[in-house]
Amino acid sequence: MAPHVAVRLHLALPRARWEHQHHPALPWASVPDAYRALPEGPAGDCLRFQILTVTRPAEAQGARWDEVVGDLWTIPAERMKGRRAHPVPLSPAAVDVLERQPRLVGEARIFPRNASTLQRTLRAAVPATTRHGFRSSFRDWTTDTERDELAAELCLAHLVGTAVERAYRRGQALERRRRLLEQWALFVTGEN
Repeated sequence: MAPHVAVRLHLALPRARWEHQHHPALPWASVPDAYRALPEGPAGDCLRFQILTVTRPAEAQGARWDEVVGDLWTIPAERMKGRRAHPVPLSPAAVDVLERQPRLVGEARIFPRNASTLQRTLRAAVPATTRHGFRSSFRDWTTDTERDELAAELCLAHLVGTAVERAYRRGQALERRRRLLEQWALFVTGEN
């Protein structure tokens, strides 16, 4: 088809309506029960780690031993949605999850499981949510309990403010994020 015909056809067709579908998420008050319902073992631990770090499923699943230094996990830019490296302060509960993981010879990843195994594990334990939905539960918790909004958005690796504001705010707010993730971990694990 000639390019000019395709352009006219495109103009004649009605615009497609796209409605954004949100990932199913638990109410934040239900997250501690969901956390406790996860099975023991590597798949359950990967899900626990993702909940505690409020990272995207692929980021937690792809975590590598060489990305963790002490209680800081830095996700490289090539594995981030926004293509910027993302440092994640690890709460003591997240560090405990890592310490339980065996270091497999020839395997750089901490949680060498595939996405379908993790989704099946979550669906069997907590059918009302998705792996990504825990990020929304965290964000609702921060709002409803009047936590640090800027730290919450930075924990989720979201861009915050205008381009000018971001140009002047170059820090990572790591200590603010660390405090918030520690409060989240205490809530999720039932230690709060």
